[in-house]
Amino acid sequence: MKLAIDRMIAMLLLVIGGCAQGSETEALGGRADTVLERMYEAGDFSGAVILSRDGVIVYEGAFGAADRTRPFSLDTPADGASLAKTVTAALIWRLIDEGRIALDDPVQAHVAEFPYADVTIEQLLSHTSGAPDYNPFQPLPDTDAATGNVALQAFMRRISLRPLRQPGATFSYCNACYDTLALLTERVAGASYEDQIGRLLGGIGASAAFLRPARFADWPQSRTLGFRSSLPGAEELDVFDNEAIYGGSNIYFTARDLHAWASAWVDGHVHTEAVLKDAFAPARVGGDLSAVNLSSWYCTPDRARCYYTGHHQAFFNLVYWDSSRRISVVFVSNNTMAPPLQPWLMRSLVAIAEGRGAEPPPNVPPEEMEVDAEALAGRYRLPGIGDAQISIDGAGPSIQVGQGPRYQLYQVGYGVLYAPGTDAYLSFEPGENGSPPALIWTSVFAVAEGRRTA
Repeated sequence: MKLAIDRMIAMLLLVIGGCAQGSETEALGGRADTVLERMYEAGDFSGAVILSRDGVIVYEGAFGAADRTRPFSLDTPADGASLAKTVTAALIWRLIDEGRIALDDPVQAHVAEFPYADVTIEQLLSHTSGAPDYNPFQPLPDTDAATGNVALQAFMRRISLRPLRQPGATFSYCNACYDTLALLTERVAGASYEDQIGRLLGGIGASAAFLRPARFADWPQSRTLGFRSSLPGAEELDVFDNEAIYGGSNIYFTARDLHAWASAWVDGHVHTEAVLKDAFAPARVGGDLSAVNLSSWYCTPDRARCYYTGHHQAFFNLVYWDSSRRISVVFVSNNTMAPPLQPWLMRSLVAIAEGRGAEPPPNVPPEEMEVDAEALAGRYRLPGIGDAQISIDGAGPSIQVGQGPRYQLYQVGYGVLYAPGTDAYLSFEPGENGSPPALIWTSVFAVAEGRRTA
């Protein structure tokens, strides 16, 4: 009799637990829908989102249009931009794991066309090679012909016969470095980059991902367009024709592909234990630790929570994963999102996946405006982050936290500066009655505000 009662109690607890879990998932989905619906209606989001906990999708949704005729869906491929760097880095680490290359190998030992003899594989991975780069926000130099990874080596040589900075000493975000790494994997593996990513991504369930054709005319299916808004009739802000480069960009992913990629990291299916520790070591800039690691992820110090973003023209994407709580957050988007909304959306979706509420949305200036960085240069004390020094030199504005590396700052509109290498968005509040201005630092992992002290 007691055994039967115990079984009834156990079944009742399972039912109650299932109801509670279902209720929590429903609430989570409602919060995500509220955030995304409001953004879509305001013209700020079109794309697809997937949130996962413990290997189970707890929210998925798609909004807006993929082009002039098709709605966006969970299976719509979109330009992944710099998310390709996480894939390229994974290919490099697999070759290291196989003993076929080493971090301190000179790049020229594997890619004879690479113009700089003293630059190593590690320096390409860590954005410290000093190699010249193309402008990621503009078409490549020759728009009448496809520019590929081999031609890119000659392009760098034409810009400078030597690295622009001492290799290993300074950070400078470098797309051409990852394009070179992709070329290196081809030479060492004896297989095309396209075949390599097909095996890697297909092996973890991201089988719809593909390397884009250089020419729009060769697209194998309807091409997802980039728009300035999610509202109907929005002006296009699309990617460029004749791009045959790859490694730093140009892999197309669906939301389902990115969910599979995040899940593979949560479950530890990308690398062997033998290489994982080294692959997730922070990159070094001189003697300082970089904010981005040697696998092209931004991670917390315990390496349990990591993310990376991709942003090119109107396309903006996120892969976030937490191996300790088994949570992932991914989205692909094809509309221009005002810079103040970018970190807010990422932070809000992570908070929702963790069972918390979204943060209040930021104020977005009604018009694009640049930051007067020269007037705002100085030292700011940011609680939880440290003393941040904004400086101006011949290369433009930069920021340094404590004694760490210096990162270039770029104007991205709407009163925001962006720091590649830290993924920090910087905005400013003017002081009142003669008080100094305040710097607001926003990233996925931290928000801090501090007044200028010097």
